[in-house]
Amino acid sequence: MKKMRILVVDDTQANIEAAKVAAENFPQHEFVFMTSANEAFKQIEKFDGVITDLFFPEKPCEEMMETYEEMQTNYSTESYAYEQVVGDASHLFPPEKLEKNISIVKNGLKVSMERKPLDQPEFPLGISIMLKAGSFSNAGGHVKKFCLVSDIHCHGSADGQIILLPLIVPLRVDDIKYDGIGGLYYIGSNRISNYLRGIRGKTGKKNPIIWEKAIYCILAQ
Repeated sequence: MKKMRILVVDDTQANIEAAKVAAENFPQHEFVFMTSANEAFKQIEKFDGVITDLFFPEKPCEEMMETYEEMQTNYSTESYAYEQVVGDASHLFPPEKLEKNISIVKNGLKVSMERKPLDQPEFPLGISIMLKAGSFSNAGGHVKKFCLVSDIHCHGSADGQIILLPLIVPLRVDDIKYDGIGGLYYIGSNRISNYLRGIRGKTGKKNPIIWEKAIYCILAQ
């Protein structure tokens, strides 16, 4: 396999350290680690693949703003993405659920997935990173490889089924509904739990196993 340059982006240092441990199992590839979504967004073209977190404690920078604003058109009951995810289950998507998530996109998430207050609002900049990665083509005409790794789930402080609507094209409808299920582009809360079931040690994205799985997803694309 050709050597790849893979960018890993997560604002939590413990998660980055876990990703570095996982990367040691792939010495044939080159890894770069960043904690800033804005900085990563500016440098995507330098990499063959991107593994990114979803929420970051920073607002979109000037370079990201156009992509971030454009993705917000998907948060509408009239959008193709919304219709695909809702399907025949409109009763599970009351107006206030959509409004709550629209507010998070515009004003930031203020409570973590564990429902703990955050020191500062966090924005789903990982979506913009995924969208930009998907818009690039390498010399062979293939879009860059990408994988979202997040502990977001279907219900909670932010609802994965709504927040991830802009990614309806690279992700399958079932990916969005079921935390990535068995796909190659998204590893969500339930999938993380399944990977770590019966394994002692660090939980969630602090465990290198999760990042190893994400790297395999990149390589398999």
